[in-house]
Amino acid sequence: VPNDLEQFISTHPQLKLIAFNGAKAQNLFDKYFRRKEHLKYLSLPGTSPANASFSFERLYERWREILL
Repeated sequence: VPNDLEQFISTHPQLKLIAFNGAKAQNLFDKYFRRKEHLKYLSLPGTSPANASFSFERLYERWREILL
């Protein structure tokens, strides 16, 4: 059962971005929720060992996008 993200989004109007920790997280979000026009969505490389080929610097550059 997915978390009640609709409620979370509606009670946090200052929210501007939803970042996904990997493709699976993005796919599950899209399966259960509709994207909102006022939000930005960012798909990031997952933090699992499956992405061991990503250097720390490469992961850092991608993940720091959530701060911009």
